[in-house]
Amino acid sequence: PSSVDNNSDLRSLDLATSQLEHALKVNKSQWWPTIMASYNFQYQTMGMNKMALKEYELFPVSNVGVSLSIPIFDGGARVHKDKQLQIQLDEQKDRRESLRQTLKMQILSSLDNIKKTLDKFESDKEGLRQAEKGMQIAQKRYEVGAGVYLDLTNSELAYIQAGLQYNQYRDWE
Repeated sequence: PSSVDNNSDLRSLDLATSQLEHALKVNKSQWWPTIMASYNFQYQTMGMNKMALKEYELFPVSNVGVSLSIPIFDGGARVHKDKQLQIQLDEQKDRRESLRQTLKMQILSSLDNIKKTLDKFESDKEGLRQAEKGMQIAQKRYEVGAGVYLDLTNSELAYIQAGLQYNQYRDWE
């Protein structure tokens, strides 16, 4: 009947799921080879006399390096972490579906309660109408001598009770 996809709890679970998916991608990227390059440039000096600063000669020195790292074995830590993240991701999806079903059931239950209340309102309205009709009949019977006073008071009591029952819901009309 109603969409629950905009529920804040579902949206927060969706965000947590996307974070887990991203963490799984990052963890899987650790299987890829990496390459690293470095460069270093500096001046060095070799002075003979430490007291005579003018006698220092500066020699430029530079280093260039390239490193390739290929992950081969890590004791199963990456595999274990992948499985762990996948399990968490599956649990998160199950949690979301469970919450979604719970919210739908709550909506259906609320709609059912509203329907029952409206039906009760209509029933009470009809009960009031019937009690009024019964009271009028009892009054006529009492006036012509075909009924007793006890029937008249019982019908008035039934009318009052039906009115009280109806007035609980009258503000909805």
